[in-house]
Amino acid sequence: PRELIRSVPIAGMALTVPDGAIGTEQIADGAITSEKMNPIAGVVKVSSDQTITLPGTPWTPVTIPDMSFAVDVQSHSRLLVWFTATASPQSSGSGQRDFILTVDGSRQITSSSTNQEWEETNVAGTTLVDLAPGTHTIELMVQSSISNDILTFEARRTAIVYQVISQ
Repeated sequence: PRELIRSVPIAGMALTVPDGAIGTEQIADGAITSEKMNPIAGVVKVSSDQTITLPGTPWTPVTIPDMSFAVDVQSHSRLLVWFTATASPQSSGSGQRDFILTVDGSRQITSSSTNQEWEETNVAGTTLVDLAPGTHTIELMVQSSISNDILTFEARRTAIVYQVISQ
């Protein structure tokens, strides 16, 4: 005989674990680490609009104010880093500006912008960096083809976002 098969309301709960079923005894030693509970991640922003004057010698990198910080990892790790920067020129002149993300002084990524006179610069970049155990310094720098270039970095639009994605 034909029988109509209907959905069973309780089937939606079949793949769940009852409350209180997992305790200390069910968790393997070392399965939960402090890194898993508290991942290394963050956002570093320019705290307020910052104006800097670049050196008279073109192409001399300068760290953008508030854009330098340290990350400490306990084992070999991969760090995902994304940055965005908006700079408004306060001096005349058109030319190229490079924004450089460094880890321990080593260039990881450069994002360039060629601007006309008084034109705002908007750049972004993303990179994945392998880190050895220890403390590492991450910096966002700027350099310009314009001698004595004066730039204002906007607080709400200049930031670095980072996360250790494996440790």
